[in-house]
Amino acid sequence: MIHELLVAPEGRTARLAHNDQRRRSAETLVRNEVPGLDRRSARQVAAALQLLTSASAWQTLRDVWEMDGGEAADAATMAIDLIIDGARGRADARRS
Repeated sequence: MIHELLVAPEGRTARLAHNDQRRRSAETLVRNEVPGLDRRSARQVAAALQLLTSASAWQTLRDVWEMDGGEAADAATMAIDLIIDGARGRADARRS
């Protein structure tokens, strides 16, 4: 199902149907978790977080790394935590 979501024209339509809401959610999360991060960096962090929770990321973790759903979720969660921690460090450095 994920493969079809990624390659079929209908899948692309479905993936993009709620894009504005996904972007707003990611941007809100970054603003809440990393207040003070400059706008450009916040946008980049939000995009990276959305990427890590995408169907294509899941498919890559499954196909290339042979992870099951739980392990893929753990890998994405760890990467998100590390990105947020790094963004906090960047925001703190700019305030100093």
